[in-house]
Amino acid sequence: MIQLGIQIGHLHPLFVHLPIGIIMLAFILEVYGRLKSKESFTEVVEFTLLVAGITAIFSLGTGWLLGEESGYDEDSLFLHRWMAVAFTVTTVLLYLVKRSKIGWVRKTY
Repeated sequence: MIQLGIQIGHLHPLFVHLPIGIIMLAFILEVYGRLKSKESFTEVVEFTLLVAGITAIFSLGTGWLLGEESGYDEDSLFLHRWMAVAFTVTTVLLYLVKRSKIGWVRKTY
């Protein structure tokens, strides 16, 4: 079972940059939508943030599994893992805040 996890962990390089790029795309779409006063971009940005959250979860999971393989500096791995957890949680929260219908939460976004 551990061996299968490590094998899945080798997909980490495939997933690792997706959420970062998708978050950047969401930012660009958000700015463009506001500059051009296009309210229709709201749904597109929400969907983009959803995809970013999902890919961040996959990236976090595969990275965590890959970290179980030996050969990594423990201090660097510890920092890398918890930065990835923080990024993933922030990405999911960003999606939830953008999607929220509560006024003060939307203003937070």
